[in-house]
Amino acid sequence: MDRNPISDLEAVAAMPGLDDFADVLAGFVPARNGSAADPASTLVFLAGRWAFGSANSCDSALRSTVLWELIRASAARAGRVLPKKPPTFNKLHHLRRAADDGAAEALAAALPELTVTLARQVGLVVPGPSRWDRPDASRVIYGDGSVFSPLSDVSVDEDGVVRGSRAEHRPRVASRFEGKDGRAAGSGLPINVVGCHGRRRWQRVILGVDLFRDGNEVGSALDLMRRVIDAAAGGVTHTVYDRLMSGRHMRELMLAGVVPFVAMPEAAPNRAHLVLPAELRRDGYRSAGTREKRKGKGARRRSGDDVAPKARLALYYLRTVEHLTGTGRCAHDLWALDGAVVAVDAGHEVSLDATYLDCRDLRWERHSDGTHPVGRFVIPCRHGAVSTDIDFAATRPGKARNGRQLALADWVRPIPEAATGAARIEGLRSDNESVFSWLKAMLPRNRASSLDPQHFLLDVIGAVLLCNAIAWDVHAAHHTTCAQHEARLTQRRQLRSAT
Repeated sequence: MDRNPISDLEAVAAMPGLDDFADVLAGFVPARNGSAADPASTLVFLAGRWAFGSANSCDSALRSTVLWELIRASAARAGRVLPKKPPTFNKLHHLRRAADDGAAEALAAALPELTVTLARQVGLVVPGPSRWDRPDASRVIYGDGSVFSPLSDVSVDEDGVVRGSRAEHRPRVASRFEGKDGRAAGSGLPINVVGCHGRRRWQRVILGVDLFRDGNEVGSALDLMRRVIDAAAGGVTHTVYDRLMSGRHMRELMLAGVVPFVAMPEAAPNRAHLVLPAELRRDGYRSAGTREKRKGKGARRRSGDDVAPKARLALYYLRTVEHLTGTGRCAHDLWALDGAVVAVDAGHEVSLDATYLDCRDLRWERHSDGTHPVGRFVIPCRHGAVSTDIDFAATRPGKARNGRQLALADWVRPIPEAATGAARIEGLRSDNESVFSWLKAMLPRNRASSLDPQHFLLDVIGAVLLCNAIAWDVHAAHHTTCAQHEARLTQRRQLRSAT
């Protein structure tokens, strides 16, 4: 059974944590016209603009139908009292003024702590046993960033001249920033999202959002992930991110006690590599080495332009492992090939036929800088197998340009793409793309809903409330009639499949 805006807002009004969000907002929304402002109902309106597709449609429904009475009754069933009068579009304007004073940033900062509590009711990020190589999807968080097109194409050049508008006074100039680590990947309003999905319908919870203005998508995402990991207190075992994440960032996540899954980028042509045969290349792999040519004045390179399959596998020497045999010493060279560990006899060249070493187990060791995941590998040998350990959170010799230590994770990964089950883990990140598709599809003309970045961040938080309320309704509370009907249908399907 499909959801509808009425059931969705009934769920928002009753969802756990709404009062806590309202308390955060209360410090920024003062009393007006002699009556106290009601932050909780304003948050319901903030979610309602997404449920109805626009703030105007939500305002009309609340004013001209019995919708608000249904919402108040839903809140009352959860022990929450909402005012008799519905929130209005005017309340949203007050809220946006509060955003200018830091309300949006305060709400975004509170998201991880409050959403983890709700997520656990849905069955996500619950602490418990999990295999490091085949993680439970409910304990895997994903992250990504996307640039939302600005509401207006009007801009101001370096000389202060307004471009793209005929208005003589107060042109609608939208703020915009560069995304994707400072590359020209489109400008607009870059948003990071961290979430989790239990692989069941509507079992998605957005755990955190952030708006980054400096082009540092990965830095913003890492900070957001760390806050979610800390809030989950053992409920997160793995993180999934795209190839933009460097080994240094992965090392920080490992020191926090989680296993990152990040696919290896394509090797640069001037670095050591092996060429992958065409029949083994993955379709749709977005390669950093091959780009589509885009023509036309003002054309920009976007991350989505690189669609050629990965052809070059990065190759790095790790170390030589020696062991005593009945005939003397035997030596094996260990190499990192596309993030995996392979072995060849000492002095031999590495090829695609090199022996792939599967990580037999992973243990966590406490160090002064945090926890280190140490993998055990077994090297087959005609004289007798030998085992060796690799500390995935280790540093490697040398210094980066910025003076930081270089991470071994740039060369070798705890779960490489060649590992069993890697495709399933990587597939969990696809839900993040689904989140952005869902958000952009609900925005009029697929553009940001506000000119101001803080106002848009506030709008996105409304979408977070809507998304999480649906998950709570369907998978935890069965609070609305819609969710109750869906539960009955699910029970019938299970009974039919069991017979």
